[in-house]
Amino acid sequence: MIAMSLPDLAALKRTSMLQQQINAAAPPAYVARNAGSADALEKQAMLCAAVRALVAAVMAGEATTIGLSMDMVVNEFCVLADLLALAGRRPEAKATFAEAEAAARSLGTPEHQARVAIDQAKFLQRDRAEYAQALALLFRTREELVARREDVAQQISAVVHLGIQLSELFRWLGDHVRAAGELGETKRSAVRLAAHATSQGDAVAGLLREMDLFELQFQAAMLFLDTGHWRWARSALDAALPRYSNLDPALLAAYQAAVPGYTGLDPHFLATYQAYRAKLALGERKPDEALALIDSVRELFDRLPGLAAQRGVLRGLRARALIEAGRAAEAL
Repeated sequence: MIAMSLPDLAALKRTSMLQQQINAAAPPAYVARNAGSADALEKQAMLCAAVRALVAAVMAGEATTIGLSMDMVVNEFCVLADLLALAGRRPEAKATFAEAEAAARSLGTPEHQARVAIDQAKFLQRDRAEYAQALALLFRTREELVARREDVAQQISAVVHLGIQLSELFRWLGDHVRAAGELGETKRSAVRLAAHATSQGDAVAGLLREMDLFELQFQAAMLFLDTGHWRWARSALDAALPRYSNLDPALLAAYQAAVPGYTGLDPHFLATYQAYRAKLALGERKPDEALALIDSVRELFDRLPGLAAQRGVLRGLRARALIEAGRAAEAL
């Protein structure tokens, strides 16, 4: 039996105490943000304070890396930054991204650094004045990833998420050819990684890869809607919902076990899906169907903080539907 020194015992004790604080703060934060509660930002800040304490202790040599998940560190700081941005607190959001980047560079892998950069690019592209900065950040991150071979053991693929984000940004810029090219290349990577997860029997990675494939299918539907390919858009949307609804229950159970407080898949999906269905209905000259779809999710858009940035888009879509339905006064 190997004797453990007193400093090692002290570090383990400190690690255990800090980990307990994280475990206590995580479930309320997960539940609040999944439900879109008004206190989601406050609960997330409390969770990140506990995470920050563990990261600081590890970097100071006062705690061990046992039990420190950099996936969790990166994810929680980026979620906090996103919630701060939605609350209009952009300087604090930028500072939180900088904190996540510093932690990833000190304790994580290049994949963790890339994931912070991708989330930061999402934040930047919400402001048209920062599109160029977002694009430069994504290209720089791609160069760094290409310079080394991707670690297929990572459960969350930085390569896939980078491709999705680049495609979305190109679509927003109106460059639909490059957006489609990014989706095609990214799908090939996602299919390869999904096959690897299956061959390794990794249930959690398998679920995350399947969710990546769903996201790619949904992005394709949005691209078809933007370019007016209504038949292709309908086909993509028809295929996306069953794929999302029929994710293997065993995989979901495995993910639930791995993530304390996890209560289900993204609650924002239904609202977004119905909004794109409404856009399709307008393209097919069915304004009454579009209005019914929009009105079925208006309450979700008004309630969920994660949909705040899209509320104006939904209202504009509803105004278009009212005009096409011959109800111009209501549209105004």
